[in-house]
Amino acid sequence: MGKYVVSGIPRHADRDTVVDVTYHYDQRGTVAVSASTKESGTSRHLPVAKEDLPTDVPGRFLVPPEPPGPEQMTVYIAVDSSGSMVGEPLMAAKKAALDFMCSTDRSRCSMGVIAFADRVKTILMASEKAVDIRAAIRALDRVDVGGGTCADPFPEIARVFQEDRRFARKKKLRAILIAASAASDGGSVAADTGEVLGEGWTGESRIRLAQKDLEARWTKRNGQNHYGYKNHVSTDRRHKLVRRYAVTDVAMHDSRVFAELLGPNNMAASVWADKAYRSRETEGLLEELGYNSKVLRKGSAGHKLTKREKQGNRTKSKVRARVEHIFG
Repeated sequence: MGKYVVSGIPRHADRDTVVDVTYHYDQRGTVAVSASTKESGTSRHLPVAKEDLPTDVPGRFLVPPEPPGPEQMTVYIAVDSSGSMVGEPLMAAKKAALDFMCSTDRSRCSMGVIAFADRVKTILMASEKAVDIRAAIRALDRVDVGGGTCADPFPEIARVFQEDRRFARKKKLRAILIAASAASDGGSVAADTGEVLGEGWTGESRIRLAQKDLEARWTKRNGQNHYGYKNHVSTDRRHKLVRRYAVTDVAMHDSRVFAELLGPNNMAASVWADKAYRSRETEGLLEELGYNSKVLRKGSAGHKLTKREKQGNRTKSKVRARVEHIFG
């Protein structure tokens, strides 16, 4: 919290000056403020100085905002109702499902119940009513889905997600799937619950899911598909030593972790980076932190790079390329 003073604002006798002020928080919760104005179509960054808060600031502005509450979840409890579950194992699975229901905040969590064996049957579409959820769980031993184990509940869960109107309005496939099963072994009963599935995985079979990394993601680059993770590193340009690093899924844009890579103990005056890191926000952040920007410039459909800018990129690349040697 502080007072930020923007200086160097140009004055015009015939028109107003528009100042664009932006701010963002880094991984440590530190706020970075930048300001710029456009002159003749060119963006010009303005100095921003942080000062102490004046004593007459109302107390309500000093109270941090309340963090957002948890997102609404859709949970489906899929219970194995095959012949091997008859008796005590199924009772244990039902008890685990009821315990889970009682431990959740149903104002933010809607729950449905599915039974599977030779066939798959949705006993209850996602609901927030405890009486309906409890009745569906208790009905698991009365549902006729056969006695075998050949049915896969995941396609049915994907289907009910699509039919759930509240889920469809969110327009994003984010839900928690609880798969409950129980097995009897020498008189001891074990109830297993829970598998959290990320975006795009709810239609896969259990066998395929067991062979996949559910936290990785797909992306396309230069016409080729890539799946997995990627490293983001900040290195010393003289010794090629890694100073800071971050690991994200491969779909994460490089600029999202730019602030995290700028170490607080970095005494260098300049920062070299690929053009993927170039943006108004990152340029303002570098200026705010006192760095000289050596980030490569990038063109756009309405603004192609000039010969001077292209030459500048080639000059900067000779230094920036040293980070690539770490991975070579």
